[in-house]
Amino acid sequence: MELRPAPRLAADTPDIREIDSRWALSDLIRYASDLGLDSARFSDHIRKRAGAARIAEDVDSADLSGVSGTPTFFINGRRHYGSYDITALTAAVRAAKAAAATPARRSARDVREEWSPRAPAGTADADPATLGAWLADT
Repeated sequence: MELRPAPRLAADTPDIREIDSRWALSDLIRYASDLGLDSARFSDHIRKRAGAARIAEDVDSADLSGVSGTPTFFINGRRHYGSYDITALTAAVRAAKAAAATPARRSARDVREEWSPRAPAGTADADPATLGAWLADT
């Protein structure tokens, strides 16, 4: 995953002078203070690289998930491809909800193994009609 320079450098570089052509460390500290953060603690956090391990974990997780940028959305553990406007995301969530409410289709073999442990040998690969006849006789 390509991480924007500012967050990575802010966490990884203890003697940072410039984050990129727009952001100096002093700017970040001032912005932190403007947001109500403790600027001394924020500055110390950057100098000690306190966030480096967490950022590395996030980057690794993103790489493993196939995330290449932000925003990236996952719905029920599946990556959402396509538009991420409210209409598209609402439709995707509704579709995922409907799919989750629909029982998974199970094979005749799965049903037989779960409910009929007495199945005769050789029926593991039986076609559904044969299996249905056997189940009707039991």
